[in-house]
Amino acid sequence: GARGNDGQYDLHLFTLPQEPATTIWVPIGGLDRMQMWLEEALKYRNCRQALQKLLAQIGSDTNFAPSHTDILDLFNALRNQTGGGGIFVDVNSQRLNDVLPERARGGEPVPGGGGLSSFYYTDPGNWRTRQRWSVVFLKGVSSDRPERERLPYEYVVALIHEITHNAPNDSSGAGLTYTEKQLDAAGRTLGSRGFDQYVREHCIPQRYWIPQK
Repeated sequence: GARGNDGQYDLHLFTLPQEPATTIWVPIGGLDRMQMWLEEALKYRNCRQALQKLLAQIGSDTNFAPSHTDILDLFNALRNQTGGGGIFVDVNSQRLNDVLPERARGGEPVPGGGGLSSFYYTDPGNWRTRQRWSVVFLKGVSSDRPERERLPYEYVVALIHEITHNAPNDSSGAGLTYTEKQLDAAGRTLGSRGFDQYVREHCIPQRYWIPQK
């Protein structure tokens, strides 16, 4: 009957040669859209307060206070720098230097979280000219599993991760970034497996989490 035909049809499809999966790159669509998705995430449950707790924890652990504990204040402070620093999104990881100011190139940025972060000085002799930059790399989906609805949330996690690297205050000559270990340690202290998972648990609906290995 019909069911038998369906079965044969499925089998026929199954034996067709498979096209190799390719990556489909899906930009977030610029910094304004990135901010829109960040603000959406901050409305989810206790996200905003949870991130304040996380930044305060990192500051306490490192004995080096963050410039802001509110993540949106931090985002705006980094975005609104006037000496060339800032937040850069939709960046192809192979073409990083295309977006970075000249003085920022060739340093040793902090890797991790789907991007890079570091700082430089417009006048190397004057610590007050410190400029911070955070890059969020372009993300993609596999053509055989194009789960695009998850991507904006993963961009949000990557953004929060990157700008937290650049959260240390700039009120002294001690220029530093918070390290990957310091981020994860704070996430664990607050009851999660690490930094990114803490952000997901408090800011991202579970159906949009990437499967954890």
